[in-house]
Amino acid sequence: MTTLVFVLVIAVSLLALQTTSFGFLVPSQYKPDLLIAFVVWVTFRLETSPGLCAAFIIGLFVDVLSGSPLGLFAILYSLVLIVCRQLNATFHIDGYVGRGAMVGGSVLVIGIVILISRYITGLSSFSWNSIIWIFGKSAISGIIGILVMAIVDSLYEGLLRMVNPQ
Repeated sequence: MTTLVFVLVIAVSLLALQTTSFGFLVPSQYKPDLLIAFVVWVTFRLETSPGLCAAFIIGLFVDVLSGSPLGLFAILYSLVLIVCRQLNATFHIDGYVGRGAMVGGSVLVIGIVILISRYITGLSSFSWNSIIWIFGKSAISGIIGILVMAIVDSLYEGLLRMVNPQ
């Protein structure tokens, strides 16, 4: 129960930070996706079923606040969790740099999926600006994701020490 509350509080905090404060620090089109970094963190810290539930709920939060079709980010974030879990099982990714690469790769794939879906619906076209946007956002998200995962890890370890003193 404590972990569930922790995940919910951190997800809402990162969502608020991503949608409000980062607009002042980074140009809006290159704002890092903090919630992808958190989903990758959830991949390594929670079991599969609670992790999928958390990723799906985080995706629904993003769907509601971004105006995207309801369920798009929920499905994408759930798929990110599944793929990252499989990559970790195959390659045994240790350390924040490898996890940051997972964040950057996830943001890259999600950006490509969104660009293709917008192209199919006629909302945008392929251009160098959109390709630069995808690669720039994924690089920034990967770098910031390293920091996010380190901070969340530190907070989680502190919570575990507080709840289970030895």
